[in-house]
Amino acid sequence: MTDDTGYLAVSLGTFRRTTSTSAENSARAVHIENCVIREGREIQGRKYYGEQIEISIYETKPAQELWKDDPEKIGALSTESLQMSLFLPADAFGTLWAAAAALNTSKSSSEPTAVNGT
Repeated sequence: MTDDTGYLAVSLGTFRRTTSTSAENSARAVHIENCVIREGREIQGRKYYGEQIEISIYETKPAQELWKDDPEKIGALSTESLQMSLFLPADAFGTLWAAAAALNTSKSSSEPTAVNGT
């Protein structure tokens, strides 16, 4: 591992499913709020145990490339805002989407995107 990689184990909080649509595209995401970091490796010389983090997981499109210099990378962590973003292919994301719907804490929202002329 390099200095900018590590691992975190978290207690999951409230799940929220979102969708957005436009004339050209649609997107799904699962946001997990009020997570608490339980253990992990120091990241950039700091321990984050007991702190809250928000995790957002987005569905990627086939052949979508997010990081050209590291094509196997699936996400990133902002140590400033304690937010993690993960990007999963449709088959893996679909399982998470269904699980979020089955949880009692799940909330859903749809966010239609305005289309020109409508």
